[in-house]
Amino acid sequence: VMGLAHQHEMYIGHVGDSRVYRITSQGCHQITVDDDLASREVRLGYLIYRDAIQYPNAGALVQALGMSSAASLNPTVQRYI
Repeated sequence: VMGLAHQHEMYIGHVGDSRVYRITSQGCHQITVDDDLASREVRLGYLIYRDAIQYPNAGALVQALGMSSAASLNPTVQRYI
C-alpha cells in the first residue's frame, strides 16, 4: 500500500490483498479491492460477487509482490478528493 496526500487530494496505490480503510466517526470502510480471482471476475463483469466467492479458489491472488517480476505488476492507483 502507498498513500500520498497532496493539498485536498489523497492518492492511494496497492497490489494484492493489501488494503486501505477509511475510518470515520460512522465506522471503518474498506476502500480498496483485493487482487483475487473473485474480485477480478466481478470487475470484468463475468459474475456477481455472491456467485464468484463460491468457487474453490475465489480468494487466490492474481497478483502480489513476490509472485513474479515487478515489471508484470499492475498496481491499482486511486485518487480521492
